[in-house]
Amino acid sequence: MLYIDEFSTLKISHKTRLAGDFWLSKTRDQKSPAQQKASAKTACREERKEARMNNASVSLQTVGHEVGQVQEINMAALRGVTGFLKRLPSPHAQRFVGNPSLITDAVASALEALLPKRMIIPHNEVERWNKYYHDEHGITHSFEGLEVPAEMKYPTRLIVMHTDVSNRPQRVAIVYKKRCADKWWQYADDLDVAVPKHDRASTYAIRVADVPEAPKGFDEKRQKNLSSQDAWDRGWIITTLPERLIDGDMYLREHKKHLDRTVVTVCAGSRDADGDVPSVDLDIDGEVRVNYWLASNANDGLRFRLAIV
Repeated sequence: MLYIDEFSTLKISHKTRLAGDFWLSKTRDQKSPAQQKASAKTACREERKEARMNNASVSLQTVGHEVGQVQEINMAALRGVTGFLKRLPSPHAQRFVGNPSLITDAVASALEALLPKRMIIPHNEVERWNKYYHDEHGITHSFEGLEVPAEMKYPTRLIVMHTDVSNRPQRVAIVYKKRCADKWWQYADDLDVAVPKHDRASTYAIRVADVPEAPKGFDEKRQKNLSSQDAWDRGWIITTLPERLIDGDMYLREHKKHLDRTVVTVCAGSRDADGDVPSVDLDIDGEVRVNYWLASNANDGLRFRLAIV
């Protein structure tokens, strides 16, 4: 017979009596089959609830959400549920009592519907990007099976990033510069050192609007040009410097033309070591320029390329 450790120093008779009392008590406390079934259901619900909470916690840690982002999303979701409850007739409220997954699943589905749809990269894009990275960067890699943003209702360009270049703008600049016949200027000798911060890195793909000039960053309501800080405050996802350089190099390779011949693409998805924002454009002499701007700078010539991720 096994005994509880804290009683191990007691006399054998006491141990035996204690064990007997325990089993008598257990017998008295036995539940009916119906009670046992109800208890099992309750335990199962609690386990599922705990699993959902744990999964949510793990997911948030995995994707690296910032604490402030999580808090803001939670508060917004809570306000939405609160508004729903104010409009919910009492007779219908019972439907949600004891069934929390009905609400959590509905909220999750509604939020997921706001995300861009995704697809497996088409075969022609696999061949296109495999060849580009092999020919231009000496990277042998197959993008077969890569999940990418789905096509939009308007024309877009797919930009595929390989992990070896996604946070190394200088490596991309060296290749891009050769295609420009050295008609090139950059504000720092080594862009990897000068611009170390990027919103995305790894092997992935984004889409941008298929236009040669970056769209106007303008607030119609307030009638003002937007700065990088304004774009961040609005939660816009904007191209990084490596993404813009890859896009510009591929565009020049395929179309024999430069992007942004009359405006400047501000790459607000990247920040340099001083917190400033890099940019890419073509000057009047046909020279590609990698420059930088303050996060507060805004004028009609400074534009953004929104990234669909």
